[in-house]
Amino acid sequence: NSMRILEADMDNARATIGEAMVPALQAVTGAVVPVLDAFWAMFMGAVTLSGGMLCYTLGSRVVPAAQLALLSNVEVLLAPFWVWLFLGETATLTTLTGGAILLVAVTLNAVTSVRGSSRAAERA
Repeated sequence: NSMRILEADMDNARATIGEAMVPALQAVTGAVVPVLDAFWAMFMGAVTLSGGMLCYTLGSRVVPAAQLALLSNVEVLLAPFWVWLFLGETATLTTLTGGAILLVAVTLNAVTSVRGSSRAAERA
């Protein structure tokens, strides 16, 4: 439970640092963030990120920590796909290789945990 508190504190620290960096970056570079872009960034941070963290925290009550850590890598695995789908960027060979490794790890973990739970049910 103390690890969750520490993770929440780190998330708050990252958000605070990010909020401080925007005005500093604007002052140095003279860049201006359009109001609509700032709105969407705040919306995604407040709603999307908070919703995902809420679901992750609720799921941590029933899913073992090792599986949660592995499943959180699915976000990294799908990031190149979303970027390709919505922004048209292409992935490098190393990105695809890393994604394939993560996909195999997540799949093997899911298969072995299902087999383990079915064997335990048979013994009972």
